[in-house]
Amino acid sequence: MIDDRADGKQVLFDIYTEEELAADSSKRNTGLFFFRGKPGMPFAVVCAGGGFCYVGSLHEGFPVAMEINRSGYNAFVLKYRTNCSGKDSSEDLLRAVRFIRDHAKELEVDNENYSLWGGSAGARLCSYVTYLGSGFIKPGRKLHPAADIIAYTYFDFKPRFMPEDSPGFFITGTRDWLVPVSST
Repeated sequence: MIDDRADGKQVLFDIYTEEELAADSSKRNTGLFFFRGKPGMPFAVVCAGGGFCYVGSLHEGFPVAMEINRSGYNAFVLKYRTNCSGKDSSEDLLRAVRFIRDHAKELEVDNENYSLWGGSAGARLCSYVTYLGSGFIKPGRKLHPAADIIAYTYFDFKPRFMPEDSPGFFITGTRDWLVPVSST
């Protein structure tokens, strides 16, 4: 990302239009950091945690994106709105994926085979937009990534897993006192 910026390439993208930003100032603190991979490779959207009170991109999002990027994949780290409920954050993730897919040609990413990666609140955010039961996103607007990687979170809703859902990989720690295995 530093090399891209030094080469004059854009590394932070707004996901909302200027009109949308003017109409709702809370959307100004959103965006996508882009870790360019090999042209034409799939993309991943990484949602760092922070309890919906902040977004831990530097210590949680960027390291995951860099690791994904080492394999040649394109990785985006989402800077989403924080309001401690997840509703606005869910809208930001939906918009981010739509932005990437709408601009796939100029971003040089595979438009279809994307994945969602999240830790803690970011994992819950990925779950909100993928699995039924969250209440925030209507079924027709749910995302269908090639894979969901959900790390150390609990569900504050009862997910309804369906055969047509994306494959998911769920990670929890056996000694995690904050999010015990029994809560996932």
